[in-house]
Amino acid sequence: MMVTFVSQCEKKALPKTRRVLDAFANRIGNRTWQTVITLEGLEAVKKLLRKTASKNTAVSCHWIRSRSRSELVWVVGNRGKFNAQGIVPVNATETDISQFQDNSQWQTINVIHYAAVIAGLFHDFGKANQLFQQKIDPNIQTSVFEPYRHEWVSLRLFQAFVGKQTDSEWLEKLSEVGQECVDDLFRDGIDGEVDSDNHPILRLPSFARLVVWIILSHHRLPLVPAWKDEVSSASFKYVDEWLAQNFGAIWNSYKCQEEDQQARLKENWAFPNKALPYNSTKWRSHACIIASEAKEALGLLESGVSLDFINDHLFTSHLARLSMMLADHYYSSQKQVTTKWRGDSYNVYANTYGKHDVKSGFKQQLDEHLIGVAYHSGRITKSLPKLSSSLRQLGNNNFLTNPVSKKNKAGFGWQDKAVKLAKKIGKDTLNNGFFGINMASTGKGKTIANAKIMYALGEEAERIRFSVAMGLRTLTLQTGREFQDKKGMALNSEEVAIAVGGTAVKQLFEYNQASEQVSNQYAESGSESEGEVLDDEFYVDYTGELYKHSLSTWTKQNDRLDKLLCAPVLVCTIDHLIPATEGTKGGKQIGPMLRLLTGDLILDEPDDFGLEDLPALCRLVHWAAMLGSKVLLSTATMPPALSSALFESYKSGWAQYAKANLATWDGNICCAWFDEFATSDVDKRMVADAAIFKKQHSRFVSQRTKKLLSQKVINRLGELAIVETDSETSTINSLSSVIFENILKLHQRHHVSDGKRNVSIGLVRMANINPLVEVAKALLKLDAPEDTRIHYCVYHSRYPLAIRSHIERKLDKILKRKDSDSLWQADSEVGRVLGDLPETNHVFVVLASPVAEVGRDHDYDWAIAEPSSMRSIIQLAGRLLRHRTEAQPTTPNIVLLNKNLKALKGNKICFEKPGFEMESIKLSSHDLKECLHESQYSKITATPRITLPDTKDYTPTDKNEYVNLSALEHKALAWQLFTGDKHAKIWWDKQPYWCGEVQRQQRFRQSNNDEAYYLYVDDEYKTPYWCWLNEESYPPKLGEPSSISISTQKGLMHGNNSHFWFDLSPLAIYSELADAFGFDLTEVSRNFGELRVTEYEKKDRDEYFYHDNLGLYQELDNQ
Repeated sequence: MMVTFVSQCEKKALPKTRRVLDAFANRIGNRTWQTVITLEGLEAVKKLLRKTASKNTAVSCHWIRSRSRSELVWVVGNRGKFNAQGIVPVNATETDISQFQDNSQWQTINVIHYAAVIAGLFHDFGKANQLFQQKIDPNIQTSVFEPYRHEWVSLRLFQAFVGKQTDSEWLEKLSEVGQECVDDLFRDGIDGEVDSDNHPILRLPSFARLVVWIILSHHRLPLVPAWKDEVSSASFKYVDEWLAQNFGAIWNSYKCQEEDQQARLKENWAFPNKALPYNSTKWRSHACIIASEAKEALGLLESGVSLDFINDHLFTSHLARLSMMLADHYYSSQKQVTTKWRGDSYNVYANTYGKHDVKSGFKQQLDEHLIGVAYHSGRITKSLPKLSSSLRQLGNNNFLTNPVSKKNKAGFGWQDKAVKLAKKIGKDTLNNGFFGINMASTGKGKTIANAKIMYALGEEAERIRFSVAMGLRTLTLQTGREFQDKKGMALNSEEVAIAVGGTAVKQLFEYNQASEQVSNQYAESGSESEGEVLDDEFYVDYTGELYKHSLSTWTKQNDRLDKLLCAPVLVCTIDHLIPATEGTKGGKQIGPMLRLLTGDLILDEPDDFGLEDLPALCRLVHWAAMLGSKVLLSTATMPPALSSALFESYKSGWAQYAKANLATWDGNICCAWFDEFATSDVDKRMVADAAIFKKQHSRFVSQRTKKLLSQKVINRLGELAIVETDSETSTINSLSSVIFENILKLHQRHHVSDGKRNVSIGLVRMANINPLVEVAKALLKLDAPEDTRIHYCVYHSRYPLAIRSHIERKLDKILKRKDSDSLWQADSEVGRVLGDLPETNHVFVVLASPVAEVGRDHDYDWAIAEPSSMRSIIQLAGRLLRHRTEAQPTTPNIVLLNKNLKALKGNKICFEKPGFEMESIKLSSHDLKECLHESQYSKITATPRITLPDTKDYTPTDKNEYVNLSALEHKALAWQLFTGDKHAKIWWDKQPYWCGEVQRQQRFRQSNNDEAYYLYVDDEYKTPYWCWLNEESYPPKLGEPSSISISTQKGLMHGNNSHFWFDLSPLAIYSELADAFGFDLTEVSRNFGELRVTEYEKKDRDEYFYHDNLGLYQELDNQ
């Protein structure tokens, strides 16, 4: 490729740039270079320029595409020196352009600004209390907490200041503030508890409510500490009454009612002489100026309009809160004090230096801290409206804009239709948002189509920035690499960030790719705001430039937060964005909210989440809409109830966005549907309500199902296998016998052959790990038939990280079957196993838990499933003939056991954990012969998942039981989303946005407590052993396992020609990693040897077994 470089560098940056460019290109002008170069060479130039870049650097690179056309490739340094096309300005003029700007956005910016600033002035008033000052005094040994937290004391002090005044009156009072006394301060625990007469929020006028709520919640949203024995959860039935009737100090100060704390209450509410910031002349002068400005700027206060900011103006209230919290985090972390904000005779402190600081003792004075937070809150709120335009967008990308090539038209030409529709509706999304669903089938290029749709929408709306949120870590890494693939989108390091949990996961993934090719620390110092705003385990892989944007001053000290913002495209696990709503404490919502504020959202496979996670998913979509994002859902198996719930949540969120940003909104949402067959009607893009949405979604799905059923090639055919039990045979042996029989039958039907040997690779899916291991052991004992060898691999989540990654790497290579000849090559994984083995038939069996159903791009020949749900059956079917879509089996290649293990044991609830059955929504029969129609499994498609069943199936019997498994799943989804005791709709219907109680009771990825264990290998001569990581200590320490025992199981009985497939010796795998990373075996053990054991797995019994090829498991009591 031929490129031209243009330098607009200044001062010392110019000679530095010249040295780099002279080494790669010919100088054809004083500031211009040209050369022919490869993509790799161009990337090297860019990296070298970035290494020497300063604020005076500005270099553009243009690709000469033809004699008449060039294309800007990238800019290093100051982008302001060039326009969007890379053209250099030759003249500059200044004029007032406000008359030409769109002033509809940020209509409530004055409210956001002054609410954040005034909250900043008051947010830590409560730190003046005697207990807090003793706590942070390095010369006094005392408790690290107070019965009533400083936010609650601050809230009561602000309430005392406002009293019964109107907003105009208390601002007038603040503009003339003197050394106030607080005679009417209500002291909780001494003067009583919260009631209607002293309610610290509801007794205040509109704007004061917003300010006091920010003060109260600046460390964490209020919620009920129901984990305490004496405290009960707030009832969802009375959610409307939470604030007025249930709310009290314990929602913030969890220890305030403990008996041993009552003696400390007087000191908690006592303020030494002149301790309150009213006595600081510096604080009073700042307060007077701010209040005077606020009274003049907030015209709504003069009009007497009373607005419910904390419940019904989310954009305003939560961005004001975010601004103050970001300012608090920033200023609390400063190492130097600001003398000009410190009163000379005011000796009350807000915090101390931390353990890792050079200095020790008191740090920021309280008046200084309050002024500093208020000052930076103001700067942040003024910078927020500029943030989106100051962040870089995705640049020109031919792959995303050009039509699909002729050779790929047959399989992927539908993407062009999708892009065409996106361009037509792009402008509409500015006023009406965007809610889209891509239902294209697996293997049809859905991931790329999603990017093309968002790119086309962004071009029209003039903002090409988006995030792709995935459910699984490994799938996130795979998708990120797909975005970077040079044969596809080819996004470079400046354009895409990949965010996953933990560096170990990424390191192992990259190694696999290469082989293919602190609890009270801050409380003690009084600086809880110094804590990380992103969880420690979150890792953001972005090597692009962390350039200057409007919030750089406050985000650059946390490079992970800056990376989250700077990248035009973010591919991440949903865990990185879900804290936008679920991050109820510690500022965890700041980064995700800023990301959603400045980019759109693609949600990948939202229906893969369990019932318990769907409310949180709805909250995320609601929040994205509230912040102005377009949302695209990507799944071929979208259930009707989930699509409706997500639409309703989006519409409700967009209504909140409209209140603060749109002069007029007609109440419509711009909607679109896409699949490989068609796109929705552009004339019906505007959807006014849920009823219209359901109608249009149903119409699109109906057309889709007709197309699916009319396809000539149906390559997933199913049948049932009957499992019978008797008193003489254990349930596991009965189950294993049927599985073994069908392994052999499916191998005979669906093997591939090179003329000499017959090979099949099949998947046996079991619902739970412990039964899976018992079945594996039973199968291993059985003799293979004559001239047959069976190779077993047991795959589930309970292996040390390194070993699970090793299994997945092997399976990823083996089950990538686009090239059918590769299976037989001598150096392939299967070829090496076959070697000189004499048998004609080789059956490779992967015995797996549900981890094999999603997130793996695997292609099996056949499968056997222990049933859990219709969803899991459809997902499992997606792993068969995944790459060989032209194959058309004539006999069933999926066998479904008619009963699962729980049903065979006679349990009342059988299709749960995993599954959708529950006590209130259960089946009349757990036999698939009776609870599935033959049409639902004989040809397995997504139809049962995306369409509602017949009324007969959907209606419960007289015993309130359901007769059809698929119908039960649809009913369970509707129950969780719309009608259940704690349904998702409560979020946008009842508006409990002021607190975190809904999030606490509907936690995302809620699981029992887990503990970390490590499989250690010290050297090749010692036996591997287990260590427990005590995460309660700081820093965490390794020790011997105490709460559980792990016994190593050595010998297992093997039948004739039945054996394990892979060598999973920890020493062999760890040694390989040691060589690859330059670690010793102990370092490998510490970095990659983790295995987490959850509490529910060990509550009844603490005895575990570990086998190299079986993983960690517990033996079943009654097999």
